[in-house]
Amino acid sequence: GGAPGRDALPAVAVAGSAVHVAWAGTASRILHRASVDDGTTWGPVATLDRLAIGSSRPWLVADGDDVVVAYTARRAAGGVATIALRRSTDGGASFAPRLLPVAASPLVARDPVVAASGDAIRLAWGQCTTSSCVRLRLWYRQSSTAGRTWGAAAALTPATRSARATGLATTGRVLVLYALGRTATGGGETVVLRIR
Repeated sequence: GGAPGRDALPAVAVAGSAVHVAWAGTASRILHRASVDDGTTWGPVATLDRLAIGSSRPWLVADGDDVVVAYTARRAAGGVATIALRRSTDGGASFAPRLLPVAASPLVARDPVVAASGDAIRLAWGQCTTSSCVRLRLWYRQSSTAGRTWGAAAALTPATRSARATGLATTGRVLVLYALGRTATGGGETVVLRIR
């Protein structure tokens, strides 16, 4: 991958004998690498994005040959941070162009979690409630068309308390796990499982 201490924040997903790893690399890159033999050998490192926010951990899911990587990136060089997705339907050999499922906003969107199965992609993320980003409000959005179109974004938490998503899964229903600040300024967190 890279020099020790220079690449960071890895995510891993397994689908059968395929192992996928994504991480925040140097120079604002999101990187991906895959193995088809349980990690014995590895394919080349692929750069998925060069506008990523380097301190953001990517979220990675794999289901058969479908691989989705969600991460925090800029819409354009110097722009406001938002959520980006890259999707592969061939086991990570290639990825479709970058998707930006969060509406353009002057407020930072970050820290995505994603679940995917077939053409269904479900996404939760935190969005700053003010330009100073003292609090993150948790939002949810889904696509049944592999990200070509998206349903309306729905707020999962109040704007008065900070939240951060820590997991997302589907079992016929959508399960979003998040930490919710006990007060507007933090004061510890409560773990919440929201079922949609």
